[in-house]
Amino acid sequence: TSTVKRWLSRWKTDKYLDDHIREGRPWVTSEAQDNSIVNAVLAIDEPTSQKVQHQLQNHSLNVSERTVRRRLHEAGLQYSLPLSKPLLASKHRQDRLQWATQAQNLDWNKIIATDETTFRFLFFSLIFVLTIISFVRRKTKFSYE
Repeated sequence: TSTVKRWLSRWKTDKYLDDHIREGRPWVTSEAQDNSIVNAVLAIDEPTSQKVQHQLQNHSLNVSERTVRRRLHEAGLQYSLPLSKPLLASKHRQDRLQWATQAQNLDWNKIIATDETTFRFLFFSLIFVLTIISFVRRKTKFSYE
């Protein structure tokens, strides 16, 4: 009920129900330093907040990893898995297309092919994979092409 009373008294005195400006602890970094944090991410291959922090320390800007993560989040850089190399290069695509056009007139009833694969999903494998995967920050909708 204290919240309701506070809002009612605010309405009676000010006729104004919008939130007031909230004050908090001042930021450790300036706007120029925030821009340098974002630029550091764009300069590093597979950037992590730890790599960015070390690079900034080399340029005499001492900020915590958490501050780096906050500034990157505010700049719209998502936390995601690193991009993997495309499985097929353009040469591979051309070779496949050439083979497909050559094999187009084959009698496929005379060809025996198998493509069976066994997949094993083990909890240990999942833990192992998660420990070797690193996460990076990048702009949304970023791709190779």
